[in-house]
Amino acid sequence: MKIIKTSNKYPNLEEILAHVDSLKLYAENKDITPAIKCTIDNLPTSRQIQLHMSNEEIKILWETVDWLWKKITGKDIISESTIIEKPDTLIGNYWIFNKGILLSGINHYTIIKNNASFICSLLGINGFALQQYLHQDPNNLMKFIIDNGGIRMFVRTNREMFAQLSPQTYRNWGKKKLKTYDFHKKILKLIGPNSKYNGWNSGIDIIIG
Repeated sequence: MKIIKTSNKYPNLEEILAHVDSLKLYAENKDITPAIKCTIDNLPTSRQIQLHMSNEEIKILWETVDWLWKKITGKDIISESTIIEKPDTLIGNYWIFNKGILLSGINHYTIIKNNASFICSLLGINGFALQQYLHQDPNNLMKFIIDNGGIRMFVRTNREMFAQLSPQTYRNWGKKKLKTYDFHKKILKLIGPNSKYNGWNSGIDIIIG
């Protein structure tokens, strides 16, 4: 099993724009210090960034955005994350994301908590929305990640695999990805967007080869 550490100091432009928009939205709806609010208000708009800023200016902007995010949340936007690439053996808890990225951890909640910013970048979701879900019932958090394209997976020591994913993720890439793993048994549970989520008991069972 190959485990690598990743740290993407300068993400792509779309991710930077998403984080700038998230900060501006947060400043409009939350009570923050005047200095932080002033700095956020002075951030350029998405249009200004795209049309008028050079690559070097965007790098400087990113450092400002990263600083603001850390001041508000206490964490870097993209911290070092454990990614398992081309694994030989999988046992335990994982989240799978498009492009073959797997994150492992003690449990599914901890994986999300420890890699929140990275997951936001992978799924294109609002970082502050995810922070709110982290303080709710864990089942709400699981459902939020599944609805937005993550696959929750657990593998037993006997090589039985259980996974939960949305029908859209299943159709788009999930089925194809999960079929590549050599497990003794694969049970998928499809979680509809309007379905009530209650842990591993939720979803419609599908067994794939």
